[in-house]
Amino acid sequence: MNRSHLHRRARACALVLAAGLLALGGRAWAVESCAVTDQQVIDVRAAMDRDCNCNAASRSEYYRCVKTVINNEILALRLARECRRTVLKCAKRSTCGRPVGQWPCCKTNRFGKTSCKVKVPGQCRSGSGGSHCVGVGVRSCCDACLGLGQCAPPETTSTSTTTVQQDTTTTSTSTLP
Repeated sequence: MNRSHLHRRARACALVLAAGLLALGGRAWAVESCAVTDQQVIDVRAAMDRDCNCNAASRSEYYRCVKTVINNEILALRLARECRRTVLKCAKRSTCGRPVGQWPCCKTNRFGKTSCKVKVPGQCRSGSGGSHCVGVGVRSCCDACLGLGQCAPPETTSTSTTTVQQDTTTTSTSTLP
């Protein structure tokens, strides 16, 4: 191949790449602009709690309801389209539509990174040097984890909370007024 053929080929590849980036509409580098603490997200999550049955027969039934509520809120201009993913993420990481006895499991690794999955409390474990807790009484991972292996207090008025940190277990019962 001669040089002019290679230059044409390089230009063609650059054009294809540029067209692909334009087709993405700049979303390749987009940052999610909504937080769980934004008022519009809080309001939509409250609407989900009001309109969707958390004790649904299946996750898909609950999730279908959640998507309907979110789409209606976007159409009514009460939720920015960019916030859709944040609200859906909270719904996916909730206890709703799951078997009874599963709660958010907050784990913080030895480097301080916190993650959360909904699990049976006995399966909630952290790695070496990390810490974890089970958010009993908290519906979603979005509300459960405070960081450093600490869980938020229960959402109900009277419940028990089991906290596990660095391979030690502490159980406490709290009653809120």
